[in-house]
Amino acid sequence: MANSPNSAVPMASQVSTQFLATDGVLFESGSPFIAAVSLGFGHATSGSRGIGGATAAGGLSYSTPIDAAFFLPGDSATLGETDFVSVRGDLKGVGGVVTLQAFDRDGLLLETNTQIDSGGPTLQISAVGIHSVTFFSATANVAFDDFSFGPVRAAPEPSGAASLGTGMLCVIGISRCKSRAR
Repeated sequence: MANSPNSAVPMASQVSTQFLATDGVLFESGSPFIAAVSLGFGHATSGSRGIGGATAAGGLSYSTPIDAAFFLPGDSATLGETDFVSVRGDLKGVGGVVTLQAFDRDGLLLETNTQIDSGGPTLQISAVGIHSVTFFSATANVAFDDFSFGPVRAAPEPSGAASLGTGMLCVIGISRCKSRAR
């Protein structure tokens, strides 16, 4: 799609589940997709394409944050996590700020990386247990490119749920032992 903010994102430029089965990543924004945008040479950090957010109405927006969530590749029902995420802003630095935030499977903020948009800033976070990330431009005029991440693995069950499950098994086991004793 052309680099025209607020214009409707055509189906061919909508990116959402295309990398879910192979890479374990799901993209969304204000809509259930993000936009693949033709930025032209000298604007994108790799080639001529970048990504932007999408409004609830489906229009291209550089002010709408982009969200990426990880799932086990080949099994979209299993939450995934990684320990590294990186993304770059476009090469047309305007002096505003760009931010990358990483969250765990419970939505708790793990870490934030904010930088001045001086043209092609690389935002990266290394943290154990990254389930999702959000990246955005505070000045609403930065496209992103070169989104990369470490290997995705199944996210472990939350410790509270595991403890509850173990506790329930103990209760069931004790109940069975008592019924056999009678």
